[in-house]
Amino acid sequence: MTQSPAVAEKTAALITSCLLKYRLKSAVVDYSEGSMFTLFRLAPSAGIRSSQISALIPELCRSLNVTEIRMIDFIPGTPYIGLLVKNEFRKIVSFSHCFTKWTEDKSLPQLSMMAGENITGEPVSLDLTQLPHLLIAGTTGSGKSMLMHSLILSLLYRASPANVRLVLCDAHHPELSLYRDTPHLLFPVLSDSTEIAEALHFLTTEAEIRRKQFSAINAPDLRRYNEKIAIAESFGRPIPDPFWRPEDCMAEHPRLSHKPAIVICIENAVQLINDHSNIEDLILPLLQQGGMIGIHLLLTTRSPLPTKINQQLKFHIPARIAMTVTSKADSHFIIGLHGAEILSGDGDMLLITADSAETQRIQGAYISDSDIHNAVDYCKKWGDVNYLTTGRTIVPDVCDLDPLFDRAVQFVAEKQRVSISAIQREFRIGYNRAARIVEEMEDLGIISEPFSDGRLEVLVPGAL
Repeated sequence: MTQSPAVAEKTAALITSCLLKYRLKSAVVDYSEGSMFTLFRLAPSAGIRSSQISALIPELCRSLNVTEIRMIDFIPGTPYIGLLVKNEFRKIVSFSHCFTKWTEDKSLPQLSMMAGENITGEPVSLDLTQLPHLLIAGTTGSGKSMLMHSLILSLLYRASPANVRLVLCDAHHPELSLYRDTPHLLFPVLSDSTEIAEALHFLTTEAEIRRKQFSAINAPDLRRYNEKIAIAESFGRPIPDPFWRPEDCMAEHPRLSHKPAIVICIENAVQLINDHSNIEDLILPLLQQGGMIGIHLLLTTRSPLPTKINQQLKFHIPARIAMTVTSKADSHFIIGLHGAEILSGDGDMLLITADSAETQRIQGAYISDSDIHNAVDYCKKWGDVNYLTTGRTIVPDVCDLDPLFDRAVQFVAEKQRVSISAIQREFRIGYNRAARIVEEMEDLGIISEPFSDGRLEVLVPGAL
């Protein structure tokens, strides 16, 4: 419900008269209404300091009969002081209205996402290339899923599948299945933890490939890489893959090609990691190196406690959103200060990023199932879904096996235990190469598929 202009004008008059009682002559020159607050721009007379007005905030709350007033010492670019007065009724932020207003800015980067609107009613934009990952924490009902929908829809409406691919993981509440027909999906919507682990295995390998290819052509990030590929192709001189070898079982030397950004959305990530410890080993490398090579993660959690897992996520994800949480300790852990424990729920949130010293309060947009269906229908103009296979169900050709494969098989057969970290230590190789060797063993039936707790069983005898 939006308050009428008459109510806002009456509030402006009460502000002026209350200050005048204390000989602080000031005039309300303008106001703008947000979902939870209305910003009144105040022009104080000469000689009046902002601290004098700040001291009267309790008196202003009493006079206006409101629960909260915040003060902005000065509004940048103006000579005015700002008073944020909490609205009597909370306004629902419509996704379509907020999105339309947001897209009026034609300079938005391609990987921009709309989080909602700020306290003055202006859309809030998040650029994934700057973040480059995002952690969202909040209790059930705080609005985490609604925010995730807003971020996803922002990407779907503004980018083609050639430029952005999505990986949607939701092992507990299959809300993300609404996107199952979207051509942007790299895989079907993943609801099984084993499927999620397989997809993350594939993506860690993709990250390693990208890192090497970017380095080979001196491209510091995805944008620069794609620019170099496009320029080379425009001159009819595509760049050969510098890591191809004749023994790679391909008849033709492959060329480097345009790569899309990959956005991985994982609902209840911490619970998933707690249930399946191997998933943490797959997520962390993507957090560490994914941003520059165009792989980004959006993670939600209901449990923002300072566990070892959350400490790791917090360290690698400087951009974090706290929605309503249960305690001051939870709020402080996520955003470094108190306040999230007294948010109003239903999309009320506080955002902190690496490039901002202050938190930003945002009201998330309301998104209905029809909003999602409309977006999926709109995206069908790009064509049908075109899923990738992780390759884990296909027996690899002998020429595709790692040169260390036979020695690694002998090692796990002797030990009758298998783990990626053990192979790393034994052969002094990187995580991604060790993960590929384990994957090859699984595909050939040398080890089992992961059990529910992430364990792998050696299926061959101890002496080979």
